[in-house]
Amino acid sequence: MSPGPDTSDVRARLAVSSAFVAQGLLFTVLLTHLPQFKDRFGLSDGSVTLIIVMVTLIAGVGSLASEALAARSSSRVALRASLALAAAAAAVIGLSTQFGLFVGAFAVYGVALGGVDAASNMQGVAVQHRYGRSVINSFHAAWSAAAIVGALYVALSEHVSLDLGLSVAFAAGVVALIAGGPGAWLLPVTTSALPGVSGEPERDPGFLTRGPLLALGLAMAAYWAVDSGASSWGAIYLTDTLTSTDSVAPLAYGAYQALALVSRLAGDQAVQRVGAVTVVRLGALLGLAGTLVIVAAPEPAFAIAGFALTGLGLAVVPPLCFAAAGARARDRPHADQLVARLNVFNYLGALLGAALIGAIGSGFGMRAGFLLAVLLAGAVLALAAAFAPRPASSSV
Repeated sequence: MSPGPDTSDVRARLAVSSAFVAQGLLFTVLLTHLPQFKDRFGLSDGSVTLIIVMVTLIAGVGSLASEALAARSSSRVALRASLALAAAAAAVIGLSTQFGLFVGAFAVYGVALGGVDAASNMQGVAVQHRYGRSVINSFHAAWSAAAIVGALYVALSEHVSLDLGLSVAFAAGVVALIAGGPGAWLLPVTTSALPGVSGEPERDPGFLTRGPLLALGLAMAAYWAVDSGASSWGAIYLTDTLTSTDSVAPLAYGAYQALALVSRLAGDQAVQRVGAVTVVRLGALLGLAGTLVIVAAPEPAFAIAGFALTGLGLAVVPPLCFAAAGARARDRPHADQLVARLNVFNYLGALLGAALIGAIGSGFGMRAGFLLAVLLAGAVLALAAAFAPRPASSSV
């Protein structure tokens, strides 16, 4: 059993929460400023899509780079370095007037994004082990809350006509302050065995050859495919298929994110009461119901309710994927490897979800496109058993 948190663990939890806030804030500020960047450089929709795809692909590389840096030093170093790099890249993005520099800075941001994603979850898993109970959902809730704040901040910036460069630079400055301040409270690496797990450390987690871990990766990819579909095509589905107004259409993703925040705020207590497998199964059932409502919606209000139900159900999947992977590790470096490699499925799912739902929707209509989301929610339900903690004597 874990001895429970001490003062350093509480500070580490605050530091990890701050890192997730920084991550969610900066990502949202850059994403919601894309229309302004589009106007600055005269970009087409296709060019913006290519930039997003580039960042997503490079983020996968950044996740693996974060794994390598954590192995050589610690996830604390990897996270602080990635946050600092993200802040610097974002500042350049906001101030760029040359397109080549703008694209190059976005590529660097992609590396930093993957690094922050991986290292922040490494730290989140480490803090959860120190606490001896589920706390990882609270970190992802911090991300969701920061994303909402970021969107409101950009809306306010546009309302008061704040310069684009200054708007992005302010958000980048917040990230830099978090890297330099609370970042010092992050947990250092430890090679000791994790609570309740015995055995010698393994050099290679063999992620893609281990059935339970591959199942977690597939569940992660399925979630992010649904999430990407909601963010990329939700508003278009409401306007083009359900003939909603432009002012109503954004409520689909807004409802999805708002209920995702509720889900993550309640997720840790739910896990402590009924266990991760039950929470994932119930969440997947809610997600399955939500996606079916989206597909069958006769009018925008029903679709918005479906997106909300989907967010409420499925938002616990990523944090519980990382927690389950960490629970299967024999030592801290091994846990960091598993988290970094699992994180790559984030970007795989995001790419496939946006591309496949869009492709099916273009050919057969967006109702057919969102049928894929129904299948993906069903896949999470089928994979729920992989979220069970392994016995100490079992293999990864």
